[in-house]
Amino acid sequence: MASGNPSVSTRAPRPPGSRRRAWIIVGILSVAVLLLAGGYTVFWYQAGKQLIAGIEGWQAERRAEGWFVVYDSLSVGGYPFRFRVRLDNPVVGRPAAQTWSWRADSLDVAAPPWAPERLRYTAIDSHFTYNLRGLSRDILLSSPRVSGDVTLRHGAIDGLTAAAEKPLLDLITLPAPITANQFDLALRRPAEAGVTLDGSFAATALDGPLEALDKLGGTIDRLAADIQVTGPIPSDGKLKERVTAWRDGGGTIEAKKVHLAWGPLIADGDGTLTLDEMMRPLGAFATSLRGLSDFIDLLVKAGLVNNRAASGIRISVGLLAGRNAAGGVILPLNAQFGKLSIGPVVVAELPPLQLD
Repeated sequence: MASGNPSVSTRAPRPPGSRRRAWIIVGILSVAVLLLAGGYTVFWYQAGKQLIAGIEGWQAERRAEGWFVVYDSLSVGGYPFRFRVRLDNPVVGRPAAQTWSWRADSLDVAAPPWAPERLRYTAIDSHFTYNLRGLSRDILLSSPRVSGDVTLRHGAIDGLTAAAEKPLLDLITLPAPITANQFDLALRRPAEAGVTLDGSFAATALDGPLEALDKLGGTIDRLAADIQVTGPIPSDGKLKERVTAWRDGGGTIEAKKVHLAWGPLIADGDGTLTLDEMMRPLGAFATSLRGLSDFIDLLVKAGLVNNRAASGIRISVGLLAGRNAAGGVILPLNAQFGKLSIGPVVVAELPPLQLD
């Protein structure tokens, strides 16, 4: 026979003040959160004021050294998760030395408060000019948008990246500018003694005043390399004097992981380059080429190489080249005595650099 006794709850009754204690804890936590938020807000705005003061102080120091540093307006925003500094129409340069100048429509620099040494920047309509020969504009580098990162260590730049959209490089020595769809640059603080510059670059859809590009009707799909420059680079004097001092000081350019994609031709290699006593390129490269035969056919069709020269190149490659595991043709390239050679076969003349 089933029992008819009703079920009895065994839950202990809540102590008389427990609800009140819970509300007290919630209230304390709420006050703590409000105090932290308020303290952080005060910190953020005080740090923002110090940031503006620091920029204005740097501006005054550079002006005292003969620079010009101007902008239309300066503002700080980004609360609460970052500091974002915006400069409208900034212009920076050294008119006294007639060396370089940079300007943009706007410059935004941002960093999180917990990592102020990691900066992210964006420059709109950027224009950089550099003076090599005492002329008003020997080099112009412009881009509608440049963005990247800057890493600081002990107040100095430890690393820098830049991504330039549709850059244009205009050299006074060239009949037309060099353009690209994208140019990426990464610079690092040199870790090895004697290294002046350590970095890498990559460019896509390169075009410029090169006869081969005009006749082939295309662009260089990609050009990239890791670069190390050794030897001191003087900052004063005429261009030829500075380059001569760099060369005489043992200056070299070490190019590693060089990659060229141009139509059917894929080239990879490593090498070292400097200048001889007549300012001609001097160096050696080990290269691996794929698609060389198809590229030679294109050169013939474009009228850049005649059939006899093409046959000579193919014979030379067959005699001198090896093969790697990927099927690439391995060739030694040498620049010496004003000539570019594939092994013992001279393929081009290398004139001195015009630096006067």
